[in-house]
Amino acid sequence: ISVATHPEIQEAKVDSKKIVDRTPLQKETGPQASQSPEGRHGDGLERAMTDLADELRSARMQRRELSASQIVAGACQGLAILLAVLALLQLNDIGAFARTITFAGLFQLMTIAFLLFDWRR
Repeated sequence: ISVATHPEIQEAKVDSKKIVDRTPLQKETGPQASQSPEGRHGDGLERAMTDLADELRSARMQRRELSASQIVAGACQGLAILLAVLALLQLNDIGAFARTITFAGLFQLMTIAFLLFDWRR
């Protein structure tokens, strides 16, 4: 049996001839379209949706940018981690440990302050 004479393929060819070609709805143009209430409201709605999408896109792009306060907050966070590790290495001297861990906490608070400052912007 060849593929072209197989009964299921012959059925598929017959069924494909029965399919009706459907074309998408065409938007009306001319004076009738401008007078219909759906056309007037639809254009305004489409314009508003486009404007809203543009505003959201620009807001997302601004959030992705790295600001100066975020850079400073990152540097403070790095220093806080470094000081905390140094404090752990100085556990045998309680005075040095207390001073170093205090400065690590101070840098951590500065990190939080810079991130909150950037968040409010």
